[in-house]
Amino acid sequence: MSSTNNDKRIDWIDCSKGITILLVIFGHTISSGGSQLEQVLRGGIFSFHMPLFFILSCITFKLSTEGSQFVKKTEKACRHLVFTALILYGLRTLVNIVNNFHTIEWKGYIAEKINVLVYGSGSNVIVSGTVIPAFGMMWFFVVLFWGRTLFDYLHLKLKKIKFIVAILMSTMIGIVLGCVQWLPLSFDVALVVMPFFWFGDYLKHANLNRKRAAGCIVSLLIWGITFAMSYFIKNDYMELAGRRYPLFPLCYITAMAGTMFICYFSQYMLMLGGLAKPLVYIGRNSIYLYCVHAMDYVYGFIWSRTNSNIVNGMIRIVADVFMCVILVRVIKLIPLLRMRNK
Repeated sequence: MSSTNNDKRIDWIDCSKGITILLVIFGHTISSGGSQLEQVLRGGIFSFHMPLFFILSCITFKLSTEGSQFVKKTEKACRHLVFTALILYGLRTLVNIVNNFHTIEWKGYIAEKINVLVYGSGSNVIVSGTVIPAFGMMWFFVVLFWGRTLFDYLHLKLKKIKFIVAILMSTMIGIVLGCVQWLPLSFDVALVVMPFFWFGDYLKHANLNRKRAAGCIVSLLIWGITFAMSYFIKNDYMELAGRRYPLFPLCYITAMAGTMFICYFSQYMLMLGGLAKPLVYIGRNSIYLYCVHAMDYVYGFIWSRTNSNIVNGMIRIVADVFMCVILVRVIKLIPLLRMRNK
């Protein structure tokens, strides 16, 4: 593939990430117990939003071809993903300590925080009758690290048929564990997302420019029909953090179809030229925006002022994007300041 095509490919991936991270913020603002419209909007967003990031992460990820390369990739991913999760967790813990310093029972508090780290779950975990609080949004970094590392290792060690069988078995084991007992470090979810990495690796070699209009329409129809079946039959939708996989494997089809629609739609957005640039920018910095979003409860008074969750969601998006732009500029400024001081 030519460099020009590669550039376009990166742009539509970034645009897809940009659209979806904004939907993530909006979806997190809408209450699950709100109006029927809010519940449908939330369900529709949740049905594909995190799977999309797992899928796209493998489109841009070069799988290891030898053991030494696997080790280097794993070390790099650990620094980028696990370290980021720990920093966010540390910041959130610090804010909590500052706000509740005089009421904290330190022995129990420290034990609880350690347990939260051990499980790294996006939702509260019950272990032997004890409730362990959620790790929060940082679960995504943990699952992306473990899941993609395992996927890379299986791809390195197994031939095609055995590799596919291992993916399917891992998924089934993860789903069963999600019904029985959630694992430390959200490892059961890391098993569950294996098909998304496989699908991303498949799309890496696919030509999405062919029959773009048909692909856009078909993927939207498949997503709409399968989501409607899941939502109105089970009154549920896929939510990885909560280990909810209704009408398996239909929920996987919903997630993949939703991802495909966003990818095709992003390609059409790029045809509009300048109108897509903000989305591409947001997509390229989606990791920073996700981090900002994980901390935006600090200025929740800004985006939770109205009685409408939909309006609040829009305000929250604007506030988070604004903070993200500042964060990105500060990060880019740090190397320049270091160079001046030398």
